[in-house]
Amino acid sequence: MTIRNRRAIAVAFARCAKWPLRSQGMGGTVAAHRNSSPTLTGALRARLHRRARCSPGDRSATSAFGFRFNPYTEPAMKLALVLALLSMPAFASELPPDLAKAVADYDRAQVGNDVAALAHLVDDDYVLVNSNASVENKQQFLADFNLPGFKIEPYVLRERIQKVWSDGAVIGGLLDLRWTQDGRHQTRRLRVSYVWAKRDGRWMATYGQVTRVP
Repeated sequence: MTIRNRRAIAVAFARCAKWPLRSQGMGGTVAAHRNSSPTLTGALRARLHRRARCSPGDRSATSAFGFRFNPYTEPAMKLALVLALLSMPAFASELPPDLAKAVADYDRAQVGNDVAALAHLVDDDYVLVNSNASVENKQQFLADFNLPGFKIEPYVLRERIQKVWSDGAVIGGLLDLRWTQDGRHQTRRLRVSYVWAKRDGRWMATYGQVTRVP
């Protein structure tokens, strides 16, 4: 779920929970029993949304996550629920420690032209698709770091996307790459993605793709 969607749901939820229901015999709750359906009955739903002036699109905010809110809840509780929605992560959870270390070592080895470390972190069948559509294998990739004067500056991966399985992972994002080659300093904004595989208990990069951002 994107940050924009979470914010929209949070705003809709706050609007729908803003006005108390003044109806007899409701006991102060929309869902009185734990095992009752989170979907409101027709008459109750109509009364609630007439009070809250919610549009049809807002109604999903009351049940998208199975919430059963109390119309008489104090403002502090409503605020806590809204903040909980906004704090939900947009992407995958944190990387496993051993994978996070492998990724950090890979980045550090590229910046430091550490060919031995890269050879240890890159699988033998590694394939890299460059931003100019050329394709390199492991040997060609490592050879770049032995070129005289070739140097990559430290970079920061933004807008990270991380998907992890027990023995595989995809890590990507956006970065501004700055490097020196053939005596020329160059800068390029790139969208990158890497596939990692865990083999014999060790994480290794098996595929990389670099796309130039227009």
